[in-house]
Amino acid sequence: ILAYCVLSAWSSAANQLFILIVSYPRSVDGFAFGPAQIGALQNVSAVTLLITNTLLYSRMTSRFGFIRCMKLGWIVSMFAHLMFPLYGLLADPDKFGFWRFVPLGCMQAMLAFGGGLMYPTAFAFIN
Repeated sequence: ILAYCVLSAWSSAANQLFILIVSYPRSVDGFAFGPAQIGALQNVSAVTLLITNTLLYSRMTSRFGFIRCMKLGWIVSMFAHLMFPLYGLLADPDKFGFWRFVPLGCMQAMLAFGGGLMYPTAFAFIN
C-alpha cells in the first residue's frame, strides 16, 4: 500500500509539473505550449500505456517477475525525468520546429511505459 501511495503522489506531481513547465512562455526560454500541444503529447502517453497494458505487461511479468518489472518501470521513469533539462535545449520553435516535440513525446512514452509496469504491479502486491 505504501508503494502505491508513493507512486500515486509522484505520478500526480510529475504530470502537473510537466504541464506547468512546458507552459512557460518563450520570454523565459520555455516551450510556450498551449492546451492543444500538451494534449497531443499526453495522447502519446495514452497510446503507449494502452500498448503496455494490453500487450506487454502480462508477458513481462510472467517472464521477469513482478519485482523486476517494478524496478524496470522505476528506472525508465527516472531516466525520462532526469533527461528533462536536455529536452529544454530544444524549446525554441524557430530553430527546432516540430523536432522539439520528439523528445517530449519520447519522455511521455517512457513515463507511460514505466507507469504501466509499476501501477499494475503495485495493485498485484496490494491484492
